[in-house]
Amino acid sequence: MAIEAPDHVRFLTSPQIGMQRLVQHALRYRPDRIVLGEVRSGDAALEMLFACNTGHSGSFGTSHATSALDALGRLEDLCSTICPPAARRAIATAIGCVVSSSGQ
Repeated sequence: MAIEAPDHVRFLTSPQIGMQRLVQHALRYRPDRIVLGEVRSGDAALEMLFACNTGHSGSFGTSHATSALDALGRLEDLCSTICPPAARRAIATAIGCVVSSSGQ
C-alpha cells in the first residue's frame, strides 16, 4: 500500500515479527487509524478487532473473499481462536462497512 500522508509510520512483517505483534506495537503510538494489508491469520484479525473496539475506529485491513458476506465469514473463521459467539460480537462491534470488488 502506498500511503502519502505526512504523519504515517510504516511497519513491515518478517519471519520473526508477525502482523499481530506489529499491531500491538502500533497501538503504542496512539494512532488515529491502523491500516493493515492482507489479514491472513487469526491472531492478526483478533488484534485488529480489539484495536477497533478500543477507540481506533476508521482502521481497516484487506482480505481475499468472493463477496462482502464471505469476507465476514472468513474473518469469523480466522478468529476461531476464541469462541464463535465472542468472535461474532467482536466483528459486529468493530466492523462498520465491508467493501467488495469483483476485480474487473
